[in-house]
Amino acid sequence: MTNKSAYSVPRAIVTVVVIVAALASLIMVIRAGHNNRSLLLPMLFILWVASPFAAVLAANKIARPWSALTRITLYWLMLIISAGCLVSYSGLLSPAGAKPAFIFLITPLLAWLLIVTVIPIAASISRRKQRLNK
Repeated sequence: MTNKSAYSVPRAIVTVVVIVAALASLIMVIRAGHNNRSLLLPMLFILWVASPFAAVLAANKIARPWSALTRITLYWLMLIISAGCLVSYSGLLSPAGAKPAFIFLITPLLAWLLIVTVIPIAASISRRKQRLNK
């Protein structure tokens, strides 16, 4: 099994998980905002909620030349973001009295913070390991 094909199954699995989680998240944000009379505000929420999913799917698309450590980190991050968003949007862990809008604002922000910190750290560690192995 070559290096590229060794990651094709996990890559496919996390892609499906992210797509399903993104669709479920979008359904939840639409349901939460169904009483809003504005057309612009729900559309902005939909874009904001979808953005971390789009980011990790785009990263997954360009990840083939990345190191194994960075790709595996991305796959785990995709699963964590998918699960975290679904749990957050479901209201299971929402503080008492929290407004749904707050949850739909903060969760994508936290997902973005994970994306922009975890992937560069994994890439840096991978580069450092490569330099030490030479």
